[in-house]
Amino acid sequence: MPDNESLYTFVVDRLTERVEVADVRTSVVYQHLRNDRITPLHRP
Repeated sequence: MPDNESLYTFVVDRLTERVEVADVRTSVVYQHLRNDRITPLHRP
């Protein structure tokens, strides 16, 4: 999808009109941060 508005339009106008679709949920990830280092466990 080119943008959030296009996603919204697709979901509302196309998916929810189908009889076999009971519910639609979407999630948008704007940024993914990765931590490549493993944090050691603190043992008492």
